[in-house]
Amino acid sequence: MKTTTVLALMAMLAVCEAPPAAAQVTTFTDEAAFLAAVGSLETVSEGFEDAGAWGATRTPNAVLSVSSQGITWTSNHAQNMVSTSSGAARTGDWGVFSDPHGDQGVPNPTDFIEDGILGSSTQPMAAVGGWVRGTTGGSLDLILDGDEVNPIGLGPVNGSHAFYGVVVDGSFTSFEFREIEGTLEDQKLIFLDDITIALAGGAVVPVMDGVVAGVASLPGALGSDWHSDLYLHNAAIANATVDLFFSPADGTAGAPVTVTVGPDETLMLEDVVASVFGRQGSGAISWRVTAGDRTLLLVSANTYNRVDAAKRYGQQIPGVRWVDAEPAGSPVLVPALAGRYRTNLGFATDGDCSSVLVTGYTRDGVLAAQRSFTVQPWSWVQLNSLFGQVFPNLLPDPANTPEAESLHRFEVTGVDGRVVAYTSIIDNTTSDGSYMIGQVAGSGDPQWLPGAAVIRGANSSDWRSDIVVMSSAAAAAEVELAYFPAGGDNSGTPDSRVIPLAVGESVFAGNVLGDLFGYAPPAVGSLAVSLPAAPPLLWMRTYTEEPAPGGGTVTYGQTILPRADGGVVRGGGEGRVGGFSHDAATRSNLILQNTRTAGDGTRLSSEVSVELLAADGTVLHQQGYSLLPGEYRQHNRFVDDYGTGPVRGASLRITVLDEPGAGETGGVDAMVSEVNGNGLDGTNDGRLLRAAIIG
Repeated sequence: MKTTTVLALMAMLAVCEAPPAAAQVTTFTDEAAFLAAVGSLETVSEGFEDAGAWGATRTPNAVLSVSSQGITWTSNHAQNMVSTSSGAARTGDWGVFSDPHGDQGVPNPTDFIEDGILGSSTQPMAAVGGWVRGTTGGSLDLILDGDEVNPIGLGPVNGSHAFYGVVVDGSFTSFEFREIEGTLEDQKLIFLDDITIALAGGAVVPVMDGVVAGVASLPGALGSDWHSDLYLHNAAIANATVDLFFSPADGTAGAPVTVTVGPDETLMLEDVVASVFGRQGSGAISWRVTAGDRTLLLVSANTYNRVDAAKRYGQQIPGVRWVDAEPAGSPVLVPALAGRYRTNLGFATDGDCSSVLVTGYTRDGVLAAQRSFTVQPWSWVQLNSLFGQVFPNLLPDPANTPEAESLHRFEVTGVDGRVVAYTSIIDNTTSDGSYMIGQVAGSGDPQWLPGAAVIRGANSSDWRSDIVVMSSAAAAAEVELAYFPAGGDNSGTPDSRVIPLAVGESVFAGNVLGDLFGYAPPAVGSLAVSLPAAPPLLWMRTYTEEPAPGGGTVTYGQTILPRADGGVVRGGGEGRVGGFSHDAATRSNLILQNTRTAGDGTRLSSEVSVELLAADGTVLHQQGYSLLPGEYRQHNRFVDDYGTGPVRGASLRITVLDEPGAGETGGVDAMVSEVNGNGLDGTNDGRLLRAAIIG
């Protein structure tokens, strides 16, 4: 048999001291003594009874992992699964075990198979204890944080449940109950129930203000190198103190990191997952304002593949406040494409959500796929390669299906809580992603899509715009697109086209200005979209299409979401754009779309003030713009013309100086398009930062 420490003596003692490794460890074989030692620490009690978290594990079923109450449970062997049975239970109906037991793939019958269960958490733990039974003659070790050099000997395993626990003078983030005597020819099995876990410091994750869903610091496919820069802009007149929380894939929020953002300051946290949280991986960042005006803190991220010191490509990730997310039970709609693209679908959950339903429909509105997910509170899940891996039967040949035919509508529903959902539509060759945040059907008010283009640009770029129109109604409808070209008075009747939609239909309109409107380059401007009473949903991607080495083309681009007149900067109001740069590696373009309209429908001119603020909030320059009725104005490399020199982590304060008249609607939609490449060669990849309305 495998030699161990003096385990039999430990079974006779209520308390004994184990040799310290990184921290002092106290072991227990009496539950009351263990709980007394835990004292006032916040505890998690897991009996494996919750059908919401554990329902899919009821024997003969099993799953690779279960996340419950902030703990992720797996077998201690990656190829095995987790299951629950009544035979494993000490109390209630269910206990947990590895399915199959131990490593059944060892080459020799005398090899140890080490049956066991592993629990992990992003939140540090200070103690773990529970009841174990199994095959008589087995012995139990506890492994903390994967430290196999310093196992903690617990005691023998028998046919009846026995309690074992440890309390550490410090913390750990994973624990493994491991049977150490069983071999392939003489198997010793273990079953666990009634586990108690104490959290280090007793911290309880508080209610969050908002979330940025989709940050990373890790290497990816095809040599990619993913990072995220986080931006926090404080538009208030006093400091904002902010707790930031990182939720890794399939895990809940960990311990917070606190930052302070001064008035008008933009705090730029480069490579935030690694530099602030000391982590590698992907996930979501939640925030909570503990002092200051939470309504005036703007949060976003740029998640990108870093090619070299200058070249990068990625996607703008908007921060979403939970008060703006849809209530539980409301489907959030996102588009998915194949062909030259692949699509990942992700979602973040609030503190109440334990179940999420993902449903897919063809472009004709036919139900095609459905899957339910058990989730933790304040968690993040991303389903990579929807057509290739998650739902492989949706398309027979995703890579060779034309984009217009591949289009699917996905609905993401938080069954008992709120979700923020998105799809990341990624060019298969460049891996450049476009972040399509989920939407819900709104009113029939006109929507604006600024930045539509068919034009050649700087650094040999060649810009065009694709649109997705997605029906959310139970009746056929027509969507009218009106084109407002750049640089002129658009008070007359605009050129328009109509896209018909059948019930439940989704339409992909590629190169909309060239193919639908028939314009030759150069053409750039805005699309005003007139919607029926039950409006469809809209997404636009403006991108550069460039030759690929070896033939074909590749794309780099940015997502542009629709905005109604109620979401623009109105007369006497103020908006902010936070977190852009203009330097050797990036060029920034200012876009202003005048949507002011009198009560009788006449389009009005606008006077706009734009103030450029440094990262510390200092005003570097003020510029006035006189906009003609309906004018689209794009001021390329505007920072150069302001004469301030390069800026990093800058912001804009946009004010519409006109006083609104009776019955007036609209205002000015303001944004910055930041494009990779300026003095240094870049990829021409863009990200769009839209002005948030603060007054």
